[in-house]
Amino acid sequence: MKSLEISVGSAITLLNAIYTDHGSAAGIDVHNSIRIKPADKLKFTTHPKQDTVLIRHCVNLIEKILDNKITNVEISTHSILPPARGLKTSSAISTGIIKGLSDFYSLNMPTSQIVNLSAQASIDSQVSITGAYDDAYASYSGGLVLTDTRLKSLVLQTNISINRILFLLIPKQSKVKSTIVKEERRMPISIEKEIIDLLKTGKIEEATKLNTRFYAPILLTNPEIITDISDISNDIIGINGAGPSLFVFCNSKNENSFRRSINESFPEYQLMKTSLKQIYR
Repeated sequence: MKSLEISVGSAITLLNAIYTDHGSAAGIDVHNSIRIKPADKLKFTTHPKQDTVLIRHCVNLIEKILDNKITNVEISTHSILPPARGLKTSSAISTGIIKGLSDFYSLNMPTSQIVNLSAQASIDSQVSITGAYDDAYASYSGGLVLTDTRLKSLVLQTNISINRILFLLIPKQSKVKSTIVKEERRMPISIEKEIIDLLKTGKIEEATKLNTRFYAPILLTNPEIITDISDISNDIIGINGAGPSLFVFCNSKNENSFRRSINESFPEYQLMKTSLKQIYR
């Protein structure tokens, strides 16, 4: 068995699946790497350093398929993004590990199986409330993805483009998913349908506005941050997953002034410029 390395992108949230029947995400060009190599014993290493419970659950699922214990592999993960910020690192890492182990043991898993196992591992390890099926699909294969959360099925995957610059706003503080209460509430069906219709016609900026308007008061400890950033930039702001990270579709003419304003007024956020990633797998 030879060593292998898997590269998986990340994603941004267009329709949060926590209080809906659907979820939507778009792949972005930020890479996470997963390396699998033979070893004398099962070993996990992560960068940045973090809990390996998600990796362990990924391995458990593959062991069930193999009907055998995995004892001879070292799994290493590397991401430039910090965990527990809503930046899809868990989805990227879990799909990459499952893909890597599938290749390592010649299981030849299709994308749908890889994504389903990733979602199950995310639920089992409590790093996701819904399983993040949309996040996993968008991170692993790119493009705009719309999924049915209940059926764990893909509704739509298509390439999209925007005439704006995409920035991630990455806060210093993290957010543990298991602390988020899955309350008996839901997004009004009319709003969910409107967002889905916008996504199906490629109007992701309008869809993002509606998603943010509904979720900001629920998910953000300081929902006023959306208005505060809008006041200085007049750009379109989205919430990544359950937060606390944000993303901004910024007018290219405003890039320099936007950078200055964020650095001066919101030093608690790190800015990262990226772009949407087309379907690549």
